[in-house]
Amino acid sequence: MKAVGYIKEAERKAIASETGEAVIDFVFSAPGVQGMQSYSFRKGEALDYPGFTAGFEVNDTRVVNFFRQGDQLFMTSFAQLEETTMATQETVSFPAGDTIPVKPMFLYGYGDFRFLIRSFMPKATFTAVKSQVETREDAVMIQISDGIKKQVVPVFGHSGVEPDTLRIPLGNGTLKLAYGALPLSVPFSIHLNDFQLERYPGSQSPSSFASEVTLKDEGKGIDQNIRIFMNNTLNHRGYKFFQSSYDMDEQGTILSVNHDFWGTWISYLGYALMIIGFISSLVNKGSYFQYLVRRLKENSVKNSIGNFTFGRFVVPKFGTRRNGSHYSGY
Repeated sequence: MKAVGYIKEAERKAIASETGEAVIDFVFSAPGVQGMQSYSFRKGEALDYPGFTAGFEVNDTRVVNFFRQGDQLFMTSFAQLEETTMATQETVSFPAGDTIPVKPMFLYGYGDFRFLIRSFMPKATFTAVKSQVETREDAVMIQISDGIKKQVVPVFGHSGVEPDTLRIPLGNGTLKLAYGALPLSVPFSIHLNDFQLERYPGSQSPSSFASEVTLKDEGKGIDQNIRIFMNNTLNHRGYKFFQSSYDMDEQGTILSVNHDFWGTWISYLGYALMIIGFISSLVNKGSYFQYLVRRLKENSVKNSIGNFTFGRFVVPKFGTRRNGSHYSGY
């Protein structure tokens, strides 16, 4: 087993195969949200969106419930649905509780929501592809082998998020894979009271965001309101909480946490030793720095001596040329 690739901002894409599980390739639009959103259903999975829910053979009831009869997909709804033919725009209404055979690429409406089934695959497997929008989900491509056959499977997850465990039959057993954060318990709790987001004037780009939280620690008798923002962290029991990001619906906050007692003090010790070494190199006569200082002084003295020249006295010469004229020189 080895990692052979990594896809940031990945999305799941179902592909038909000879083996696998039934998958519904589902697309829906929500009021006030631009564009269509994709979702892939497997048996037992559900979509819970504010104002709209749907599930594929789930135990509890959703607004729209999908189920199979052989290789045919059906749905029941606890609200009135409208079915629109994309080619002719002809619309048919179904009362609540009706069993409706699902037709691929037909548009269905519920209130202000619209959805369609792009495809239904009785047997399919998932792969990962690069998304054109932010998904907050990444994928690690893992190559596994049973000694005879190799396959590459995507393991979806994200740093800071508790992962889902992927179970893959391999040989006589089952291989479990997961990518994400390891959940750990802390001896206190933090409750989000309010998340505040500010934007630049005339723009949708965030300029700052902050979290108003309540720290509760029964062991220490603490019940305190604290504001966490970019330059203000929450420090408690050796844990440091930083304002990292926020949910896409701007209703929740994402805090990053650091808890590394020994690593922090080892880092401080390293900084202290570096400062002591730097100072000692300046004052120690046997250090390389002092050696360079002495060489610079010696070179400075030599250059001063080399640039000093001594003068000499020259006696003038007088004489008489053969033609009787006189001359003088040095």
